[in-house]
Amino acid sequence: MKNKISIILILIFILLLAILLVNIQQFQREELKSATIIMMAKQWRFEIVNHTGILKYEYISIGETRANLTIWISKNTIVIMKIKSIDVVHGIGMEGYPVMTILPPNEEIKIKFLADKIGKFKFYCTVFCGTGHPDHIGYLIVI
Repeated sequence: MKNKISIILILIFILLLAILLVNIQQFQREELKSATIIMMAKQWRFEIVNHTGILKYEYISIGETRANLTIWISKNTIVIMKIKSIDVVHGIGMEGYPVMTILPPNEEIKIKFLADKIGKFKFYCTVFCGTGHPDHIGYLIVI
């Protein structure tokens, strides 16, 4: 009787170990990607200067000097944003991610975070920068 229980316990242990190993292998296959986005902030828009690792981006025009930037990236991407204000003090904040900083003129600020949530996340200027400030927004779409 004790031998049967011992054998059953050993078999259960081996089964649980096999399940754990399969899950570890699946986790290791989900490699993190990397994206670097070099941007400038100006009245009243964010613009991409250069990029690597993003899927695509586009601007939605809302007037002669205003446009909303939309950036698409894959889930589990380490995002590195390098942003420089080219005119006045701006800021950048992003809903859903720990992004909130001031952008002094002519100073490049580096922001790094893991885009690990699927969805559409608004980013916006956090410092009042004139009449077009409410339109100084963009979107990060993680798919």
